[in-house]
Amino acid sequence: MALRERVQEELFGRFDRPLVVGFASHVELEVLGGGLTESVVMQATDKIQNEAESVFRTQMEEFGLQNISKVDPYQAQGNRSPSEFQRFTGSYPVDSVEIDGVDIPNIEEESFTLESGQFKVAGLLATHQKGDAILVTGGVYPNDNYIRSKEWEITSGVDLDLTVNLGLRPNIHRSDVVNFAQNVYV
Repeated sequence: MALRERVQEELFGRFDRPLVVGFASHVELEVLGGGLTESVVMQATDKIQNEAESVFRTQMEEFGLQNISKVDPYQAQGNRSPSEFQRFTGSYPVDSVEIDGVDIPNIEEESFTLESGQFKVAGLLATHQKGDAILVTGGVYPNDNYIRSKEWEITSGVDLDLTVNLGLRPNIHRSDVVNFAQNVYV
């Protein structure tokens, strides 16, 4: 089962958003009447990087992310290109989860509610040169596992814990985004 569907099912349908998304685009560089100089490539890369960051932020907002911030860059391990990614963070709001029809002895409540929260997401964006093209690659992924819990005291010696733990593994999802970005070819 895909991650999005699994999370939607585990949160009783209260959350239905894309969680891991990759993207790639390329810009072919051509100079009329001459060759590409290092200076031209650097200027073009800087302009494309600035525009890509703006578009990336807008796309994150359109996906429903809130509190989007540009934070410290992420440096991928190894010697594959790209190795440095601009990193963004944000969050999806998650509605409270209510479970109705609960029948547990010694508890008067018939429903349990886990309070709303924030589902943290990170995005990676890289702009790098491949031949006469500039590639813009990256993606978004869960930046943290989502865990919510609530405890009820049934008696002085017995507590009831209700926990939602989505079992997300941000390091693996980040690695998937980096591998995707590093395997894009023109």
